[in-house]
Amino acid sequence: MKNISNYKIIMPVLVILVALIVVLITNNQNDETIDSDSEISTVNLQDAPAFDEQKIDDISYLLSLPDTVDEELVPLIIISSNNQQQVLNALADSSIQTEKKAVLINISTSISKDDLKTVVDEIRSTYSIEDSKVFGINMGDSSAITDLEADFKKLFTNVITISPDNIETEKIIAEVDNLLEQSRGIIYNSTVKHQHVSTNSNTPVVDALDESPDTVWVPEENGEKEVIIAFDNEIVVSRWQVEANQPITSMTLQTSLDGEKWTDIDVIQSNNHNRVDRILPATNAQYVRFTTDEDDIEIAELEIYAEYAVAASFSFEEYTNAAGNTMPYRLFVPDNIDQLTDIPVILSLHGSGQRGTDNNQHLGITKGEGTILWTLPEIQKEHPALVVAPQISPDQLWRDEEVMNSIEHILESLKKTYPDIDTNRIYATGVSIGAEGIYNLAIKNPDLYAALLPVAGGPNNPVGDAPPVEETVIPNISKYADIPAWLMQSYDDSVRAHTLTNELVNAYRELGYNPKYTVYLPGETEKVATSTHSSWIYAYQDERIIDWLFSQYKTDRVVPENKAYQPVEEYSEEEITQLETDRRHYIDLDEFTELVE
Repeated sequence: MKNISNYKIIMPVLVILVALIVVLITNNQNDETIDSDSEISTVNLQDAPAFDEQKIDDISYLLSLPDTVDEELVPLIIISSNNQQQVLNALADSSIQTEKKAVLINISTSISKDDLKTVVDEIRSTYSIEDSKVFGINMGDSSAITDLEADFKKLFTNVITISPDNIETEKIIAEVDNLLEQSRGIIYNSTVKHQHVSTNSNTPVVDALDESPDTVWVPEENGEKEVIIAFDNEIVVSRWQVEANQPITSMTLQTSLDGEKWTDIDVIQSNNHNRVDRILPATNAQYVRFTTDEDDIEIAELEIYAEYAVAASFSFEEYTNAAGNTMPYRLFVPDNIDQLTDIPVILSLHGSGQRGTDNNQHLGITKGEGTILWTLPEIQKEHPALVVAPQISPDQLWRDEEVMNSIEHILESLKKTYPDIDTNRIYATGVSIGAEGIYNLAIKNPDLYAALLPVAGGPNNPVGDAPPVEETVIPNISKYADIPAWLMQSYDDSVRAHTLTNELVNAYRELGYNPKYTVYLPGETEKVATSTHSSWIYAYQDERIIDWLFSQYKTDRVVPENKAYQPVEEYSEEEITQLETDRRHYIDLDEFTELVE
């Protein structure tokens, strides 16, 4: 028994000694300098244990994944370096992975731009990458990241270069930490509930355009299948995504400016992913076509990420107040400004979802129509105007005193820069909290505005789950009631109830005013948007608002009647639908009232 006990003690010791000898021998064999031109496959993985070596075709790279990669959208950091295992290991073990969670890729400095794009597409199709947080870090003599950035202008949020002679682990971790605080701003999917879609299939494609993976488009026909999406205005496409129930091996994406001449912008062969997420060179288009000749396909989502082409005509501006706080804003100035006189100004305020600091997403498709509309060439030809679109930060509201002061300073500065501005025609429009904002601006300075066009909002309302707020819009209505106004709202708005807007309209009517009031009928807004709150999709398509807005002058205030108007009736869904007899998707409730005798 004594000998057996000694054996039990000695054997584990021997095993540990043998393991230590093996490790020492292995480290000694790998303790060599890696040439700066060597391929990434030579990287010593024992020195970067948090990274796994990956290979696609003949392209090798190192990959480190956060533990939440299958649960949420995560940032992507692409690092171009050789022989920086200590830095890589430190990044993988730092708060970047343990707290902020990012996918880290390390590629060789000798990788080509095309190979890097292949890696990026593979990663995006495999993992759910947060599109607004993609970063590049050059740590060596490499042009792949900067070349990719030049060709795919909407890919990176930011790219930094760190000299190989100045690589310090702590500084690099701090740099990456700083990068992850940045965001490019969201580029929205432009196909959601799109109104102008055609297909050669007898099966409607709507189930692939509703942002719901639970609904699936299953064309029954064999042979080539196509989906054509026509846009009302020119867009810039920068990314696309297809999600299917099984891999579609081959497919093509094409674009066109006229719907007749088509150009291939992405051709996929030998795909083995259910979800394909691909970056594209920024491409101008008014039509997009998806084609595949595979049979038995089931597509859950077909998504095209794009921006309005005219958004590039807006300059990036910033106002800084006396306290040093800044307000970013975008400014559109007509090309022929020097030839114009009596130029109107349109102030456009975004909704709560576009709050940020990127100074970009509030011009996005399905979000920025209230800003973009007035800058379209056909509108500018008839009604040239300046358009100013400020952006507030996530912790601000338009009714905040500092915010309103900043807006007024921006408008004042525009008057000085462009002395031919017509101060009798400064208009304000806004959606959701932006609608609430223009009313609070009108309370603060009613003599500034010639007309108000609030959409999907009006009275103060809490944002999200915020606690109740003090209502200022209705109690102060006498200050702005004589400013011409056109209110637009969905009957079934799930965020800002139409009954709140009814209360505001009734306050007008009690004072003898009858503002224009358009209500979108039950079930209509959800045909063109994923939220019944998004009535601005319809509102800024209404051609009537254009001539109405530009015909308003500050000198032509509304004169109230000496009697009150009947209040808005609280119609049921059935009643308000039956009230509209012209088969339109809206009803103008200002036409359904009379003066009270």
